[in-house]
Amino acid sequence: MILRPVIPSAPSYYAAPDKLARLRAAAAELRGTPFFPNSEAPGRDGGIDCVRALHYLYRTSVAIAPIAISRQTMDHGQHSDRSLLIEAFESWPELLARFACVWRRAPDAEPKLPELELLPGDALCFIAGKVPHHGGALLEHGDFLHALRRHGVHTMRLDAVFRGWSVLGRLAAVYRPLPR
Repeated sequence: MILRPVIPSAPSYYAAPDKLARLRAAAAELRGTPFFPNSEAPGRDGGIDCVRALHYLYRTSVAIAPIAISRQTMDHGQHSDRSLLIEAFESWPELLARFACVWRRAPDAEPKLPELELLPGDALCFIAGKVPHHGGALLEHGDFLHALRRHGVHTMRLDAVFRGWSVLGRLAAVYRPLPR
């Protein structure tokens, strides 16, 4: 697969206050939703996984149009050498037109923090297992929203340690939603 060039200074869709307010509102709708594989039903009685949480967040805040997302196994990242998450951002026409890659860790490189300003709305791809298989969205002030199996949808700090791992140390790529 050919990876797109990294564009660290890409403008963000969420630079306008009204768009940032829509991002905050969509995140508030998702918080507390239980984790459920291959589902996109927000709310305490619903269920959602990390990829569909990103889809819901961006679709509801009008950064992207609805996209058909195929079913996937939740442990794909544990066994595969390819990242379905990175492939989606790098090859799906609907995402290619709407997101710029602003940072990517070199394959097999030691964890290195991005040397760029992360912006609200940035899609964060984390290594889960062998490959980037977990996604979240940066909100504000170093908080990001994501869905985890035992915790559901919640916010976490980028500088947190989770299960003995530095969250930022697991960051593999950042994609920024572009202005229309």
